[in-house]
Amino acid sequence: MKKEKYILLTGGTGFLGSHILRAFINKKKKVILIKRKKSSLWRISDLNNQYRSFDIENINIKEIFNQFKIDTVVHTACIYGRNNELSSEVVKSNLTFGLELLEAAIQSGTNYFFNTDTFLPKNMNFYTISKKQFVEWLQIYSSQIKVVNFKLEHMFGPKDGNTKFVTWLISMFAENTNEINLTKGEQKRDFIYVDDVVNAYLKIYDLRRKFDNFTEFYVGTGKPIQLKYFVRKLKKIYEINKNKVNTKLNFGALPYVENEVMESLADNTDLKKTGWSPKTKLSADLKKTVLSWDSAQKKIS
Repeated sequence: MKKEKYILLTGGTGFLGSHILRAFINKKKKVILIKRKKSSLWRISDLNNQYRSFDIENINIKEIFNQFKIDTVVHTACIYGRNNELSSEVVKSNLTFGLELLEAAIQSGTNYFFNTDTFLPKNMNFYTISKKQFVEWLQIYSSQIKVVNFKLEHMFGPKDGNTKFVTWLISMFAENTNEINLTKGEQKRDFIYVDDVVNAYLKIYDLRRKFDNFTEFYVGTGKPIQLKYFVRKLKKIYEINKNKVNTKLNFGALPYVENEVMESLADNTDLKKTGWSPKTKLSADLKKTVLSWDSAQKKIS
């Protein structure tokens, strides 16, 4: 009897992964989720019994590939290193785990490996070094499995964690913090709404048989926005939809970090050739993010 084909998803309890999980389920795809035992399920609590789940601490990755026919791995799990994790912990999560997953996929005959990468350069921090090193391994192994690497720009949307820039700002406004110290805000970023990112994954999944062994897509709107403008815009949207705040934005109070990226925008030409196009509307999507923040905090707490 022929085995049913599954998508194996990592990071499915996180921000992007939970949105991808929901989208695959809506598309009637069979999904297996690998997660940590301590992972909170608040983002996907309404999806009970619609996917299979395994705690990585309780099972060997190879056992999952042996038990199920995995057609595609979608790898979104990572550690950013924002909670004082040791460099060894960041490497273990972002590089070693990825390699174990990749090797198991190849040994079992899995056809496709989708990786989640970042627009940030390799030399910024432990996170970016480990992420870029894993991409180098993916290139080496791409003769044995088809790899699609998604280089994501600055993503935002509902259900993101409070260590991320947009939701951190919202939390500061919600507390009516006296002041927020910021850099000059001259940096330009390509802000993209999470639904656009998810739609990129879905589009490439549908077309996965057509690509070369290693294919890379830059996922962003292609339109950079100055950080100072973005922060002021977010504050204004918060005040319109929530409450007036007295928070002072101290632009220039902080220095730029070493190796600061002053302008980043996605060259999404190849992605748009697949039929994907960004639908991000900054004001409307920031409003949705702001309005969803309170309910997310209740679930986190």
